[in-house]
Amino acid sequence: MGKTTIIWLTIAGALITIGSITFVIIMSINGWDFHKLSMIKFESNTYEISVYLPEKEHSSLLIRARTGDVKFNNSDAGEIYVSTSTDSIYGSLLSTKVFDVRSSTGDINVPHSVMGGKCEITTGTGDIRKTIV
Repeated sequence: MGKTTIIWLTIAGALITIGSITFVIIMSINGWDFHKLSMIKFESNTYEISVYLPEKEHSSLLIRARTGDVKFNNSDAGEIYVSTSTDSIYGSLLSTKVFDVRSSTGDINVPHSVMGGKCEITTGTGDIRKTIV
């Protein structure tokens, strides 16, 4: 191996060592929280809704959101459809519903009922929690 190759390999090794030590020091200071290194600020959207539509044959409530929690309390309609790509869906309803709920990765907690209008809830990654008041 030539002298120039040895010099370049030594410089490369020194730069890798300096970079690794710098990384370990900075991550130790930040408690190994990689989110603190991010320069991007994320915005969280929460939609709080309270709706009452009398139980008629064609009354329905449709909520679609791409991101952000969807919360609706003491709400009701003949049929309810709620969907969001990410984040959770929470709330309470005024009457019993037959729930059709889907979440790819989140927890699901809804009351079991065989009577009432249809309530279809879907989310990609969030939790689903519904109660009947």
